[in-house]
Amino acid sequence: APDREVYLNNLAILLALHRNDTSDRPLALINRAIARRGPEPFFLDTRAVVHTAAGRYDDAVRDLEVAASLADKPVYQFHLAVAHDKADRPAARDVA
Repeated sequence: APDREVYLNNLAILLALHRNDTSDRPLALINRAIARRGPEPFFLDTRAVVHTAAGRYDDAVRDLEVAASLADKPVYQFHLAVAHDKADRPAARDVA
């Protein structure tokens, strides 16, 4: 059976980043994936990217801090730095 949560994840990213969709639709999709599979770092990272794309930087930072605490992946630190940068917090960005 196809992994529906990964499909929801990928659709959320595509809408947020490639369609510039700042509506609640991308967030609703990734939240469905998280509701089904739990707060896995991969999904939290996607939700943070969706938040960042929509200008919800504090929400993005919260998700990325949890993702980074659960899995040590450079991409989570990179996305955290981007969220801090967009929120105009250079000191936090530089340590992310």
